[in-house]
Amino acid sequence: MLTAECPNCGAAITFRHSASVLAVCSACHGAIQRTDDALLKIGELSALSRDLSPIQIGVTGQTAKGAFSVIGVLRKGREGLRWNEWRIAYDNGDLGWLSEGNGQLILFDDSPCALEGLRDVEVGDDFTLETDGEKSQYKVTEKAEATLLAAEGELNILAEQGQPLSYMDAREVGGVGFATIDREGGDLTAWRGRVVDLTRLQLAGLRPFAGWSDSVLLSFEGPQITSVRSFECPQCGASLSLKAPGEAVAVGCQYCGSELRVDEGASGMALQLYRKARKHVDRFQIPIGSIIHFRGQRWEAIGAICRSVTEDGEEYPWEEYLWRNPYVGYRWMIVSDGHFSWGSACTELPYREGLSVGYSDLTWRNKHFQPYAKGRATVKSVVGEFTWQIAKGDQAMTYDFISPPFMLSFESIRNSTAAGGDEDNWTWVEYVERPEIVTAFGGVVPPGIDTSGPDGVAPHQPNPWRIKATVNKALATIGVLFAVWVAIYVLLFQSKQPEHVKDVLFQYDAFIEDQATYSKVYGAAEGKDPVFEIKSSEPWSALELKYSSTPGESWYVAHVALINLDTGKAYLFPSGRNEKGVYTNPDPGKYALRVEHAFNKVRIHKHNKLLEADAKTKPTYTTAVKISKNPKNEAAFGIWAIFSLFLILGPMAFFGYRANFEVRRWRDSNV
Repeated sequence: MLTAECPNCGAAITFRHSASVLAVCSACHGAIQRTDDALLKIGELSALSRDLSPIQIGVTGQTAKGAFSVIGVLRKGREGLRWNEWRIAYDNGDLGWLSEGNGQLILFDDSPCALEGLRDVEVGDDFTLETDGEKSQYKVTEKAEATLLAAEGELNILAEQGQPLSYMDAREVGGVGFATIDREGGDLTAWRGRVVDLTRLQLAGLRPFAGWSDSVLLSFEGPQITSVRSFECPQCGASLSLKAPGEAVAVGCQYCGSELRVDEGASGMALQLYRKARKHVDRFQIPIGSIIHFRGQRWEAIGAICRSVTEDGEEYPWEEYLWRNPYVGYRWMIVSDGHFSWGSACTELPYREGLSVGYSDLTWRNKHFQPYAKGRATVKSVVGEFTWQIAKGDQAMTYDFISPPFMLSFESIRNSTAAGGDEDNWTWVEYVERPEIVTAFGGVVPPGIDTSGPDGVAPHQPNPWRIKATVNKALATIGVLFAVWVAIYVLLFQSKQPEHVKDVLFQYDAFIEDQATYSKVYGAAEGKDPVFEIKSSEPWSALELKYSSTPGESWYVAHVALINLDTGKAYLFPSGRNEKGVYTNPDPGKYALRVEHAFNKVRIHKHNKLLEADAKTKPTYTTAVKISKNPKNEAAFGIWAIFSLFLILGPMAFFGYRANFEVRRWRDSNV
């Protein structure tokens, strides 16, 4: 460590790392270069404002590479975007960079590699980088030119205020890798990095922000910072509160609707009028400044956008809300037709064969996504603050891919002044059920939100008839019920056979006599014993009577009845020649049996004539009656059959509901 006096103002300057060649004087903001034998002032650099980031010089942390400390920072920006690049020094002497911008942290190694064979790349181009012997594919997502806005601490590069810096950013396909491409002479050099989480860096000494806390980030240093800055709208004079002054670059006045830009110059931060409002200010469902507690974290709404696409002459609008947590970053809440989604920028790119955007399936985080829709999205209105340049009328080609409950959205911008060039962006969102949103708002949703519920089916809405766990539980339940029902049926209706009571045979020679009906009663006259008796101490659940008649000619039928001799009640059975009847819960008492044959006179007369002519044996007509008690419960069997039918039709209905839901989902797809 080297400590010396600033050659410009005499204040103390410290070089903690041997590789540092420049330090910014904290007193005069002079850019002090260290040479072999002297310190030289080579210019002046603007100081980094304290409220731009929770990270500050002196913060310590931990990565897989070891412990580190923050020793310096460069603040860069281009039209529509600003970010910080923190210089970190490891305890083992190595150096690195921690880039902070647009809600993401990217940790870079300090060992760039040459891109051999590449002279130039454009947005959408692919190239390969080798890391630890493994090759990874990258895709260029942004190409622009930035300038140096401010600096602080010590650096191992020479920096000049306003210095132009051409760069290209690329992301690893299917991974969290990141690369920034610089041009040194005619060659391209890539700095490799990866997206990291602030809470997993074990940072200590962060700046505390008033009103915000984090259960993981427990070590803070310095006074609390009120991150909100107040400005006057240059158009209407209304007071506007900038909640993310370190990253906001565009503001939509919620009072007059004018579009403003955040100017971060040497004289300080100010709002500049970009475009006057042309009509009334659009009202959004969720007010700017709303606070929610969603999935264990606190979020504040800082911006709202209304966008739409037009398909076949019909406009389809939706609203996008930007939420901020100074320690976690930014998230999106999408509200469309009463449906809610939550997500953020992708930290890793999806991949597919050919890697070209189009109507082909892709994979992201081991999930399979199908193309759903594409269109040209247009910004209809803007309110609040944003970390990129945005204005009414901005357009981007969009491609949506779904794997419920997730959706991936790809936006392609070409030759954009606001974006500073060409840019491709991937965003993921997850469908959120309305009750969870209501809970996030503390049980009371803003009055602007439609309480009538969602309209139709969202592209990535989970199919309630397709959830695997629910299907398994439903099938398991049906299987258990079916097994129980079969067991009951076998136990009650199959294992216990009906008990035979008595057989009775009724005979009649139809050739001898010629009259319409012949009958006989068994067990009812001349002191004869009854056919059977049902005792009150041993009641029957049912009695069954089966009878069959021969010959099976059509000119006679058998009428059969049981008569309770104690009560006189008659139990009539179906007329015919081969019939069966069941009576449940018959009354106790003694029973007689009555059997009657009824003949057709004309047919009997013809029959007798034929018999006389042929001199054949006289026919005998008989009816055999079988009486049983406690037979199988046919009604129970019918219920069992209906239940069995339900077991068959139930899954069919299930798949029908599921198919109908998918039909409704894909109704609005244009792929």
